[in-house]
Amino acid sequence: MERTCVVVCPPLEPRGLTSPVRHAPLLGLYIAAGLKRAGWDVSVQDLYHSGKAWEHMLSSAGTADAAVVVWRDYDRPLPESSLEAVLPAVRRLTAQVLVAGTSSEHESEELARLPGVTACFHELPEVSIPRWLEAGAEGREATGRPSGPVDIDSIPMPAWELADLAAYSTPVAHRHKFAPVLPVLAIRGCPHKCVFCDKAGFAASRTVAMRSPGRVIEEIELLVSRVGAREIQFCEPVFNLDKAWVLDLCHRLECMQRPVPWSCHVRIDRLDREMLAAMARAGCWNVLFGIESGDDTIRGAANKEFGLDRARDVIGWCRELDIETTASFVLGLPGDTPGSVRKTIGAALDLSPDYAQFFLHKANVESPLNDGDRILDEWDFSVHDIPGRPYLPAAFASLHDLTLLKKEAYRKFYLRPGYVLSRLRRLTGPSELLRLAAGMRALVRIAR
Repeated sequence: MERTCVVVCPPLEPRGLTSPVRHAPLLGLYIAAGLKRAGWDVSVQDLYHSGKAWEHMLSSAGTADAAVVVWRDYDRPLPESSLEAVLPAVRRLTAQVLVAGTSSEHESEELARLPGVTACFHELPEVSIPRWLEAGAEGREATGRPSGPVDIDSIPMPAWELADLAAYSTPVAHRHKFAPVLPVLAIRGCPHKCVFCDKAGFAASRTVAMRSPGRVIEEIELLVSRVGAREIQFCEPVFNLDKAWVLDLCHRLECMQRPVPWSCHVRIDRLDREMLAAMARAGCWNVLFGIESGDDTIRGAANKEFGLDRARDVIGWCRELDIETTASFVLGLPGDTPGSVRKTIGAALDLSPDYAQFFLHKANVESPLNDGDRILDEWDFSVHDIPGRPYLPAAFASLHDLTLLKKEAYRKFYLRPGYVLSRLRRLTGPSELLRLAAGMRALVRIAR
């Protein structure tokens, strides 16, 4: 007898606020693939960008034997109100409601007590949920981790056939060259403990699990040949955790019959020129790395313990190898003041990467609070920022003061005459011109 399951990705904000969404729900598609392999008939309801239409969309899904609500997906933080709003509607579809994408086992235990929640899953839900459903009623627990060892290469690739790629907008201008660009998650988990990072959105794992380079290549070839990807974005928090793994993967990428351009997130204290050279030969055109702060003390407290000279070296190597650089800065870290934020802006200007992005610090479940610091109740849903509860250091009277500094950062970095001229000189064709125009439109919206 056929068993049906609906994978539900909640709306960004249940009262109707919406925002452009740039990629399909990666963790949701992984869970769907795991269920399909186990013999379930699966559909995916991505309500993230549906606005006020989310209830109608969900009610049209029909009844199911089970439902999985993916609270946090890759790069999609959600407020508790989204989960609380969607649960009663999901319960009308099925009596068996599972929640995935929690940030910790403790959070899973808390959410498992919510009305209508049958069970909660934190680690590798695409493995633990099918196993839990197959186990039957006896011996089940309200929170789930995979029972027994998991071969990370055995996890099926995301069920891209269940995603309507036309529903998603083109990525921001500085994060893609060609569309469609699709994400690949080659590594699970991260050993670093940056205070601003909520790793739940990256399919958290207690231990670092690296897929074999051969399996990663297999997925990329499938994305290119069957899904139509023209570019790949490796989306794990740190792509370059292991040099030997990177060099092996780069060799295989270089030898692909149909090479594909790609980008990734890296830590600059784990990079060297040999690794970057291999990445360049293999098609890497952009690396994104977090510098976070121009103040050494604040950057160190955020668990980014490297000096700005190291960032300067990496940017120089990338220029020599024709790899574009995107430097990320977080404003409002613990200990930040207006003076230290302006020091961060100055560091961005001095280092002069190809692109800079400035985010306001958003609290996560592990955020420490210094004396006088506050975590605001209202979520910030700014389009060109990370959604979440703003973290406001004691030196700032209001979020408005911090937001003004963010606007100042974008204006000072991108409106320098020398920077504008350098970007114009690098235009190589119509696609580059369109990317530049899109970037300028975004800059106007951010900085005005």
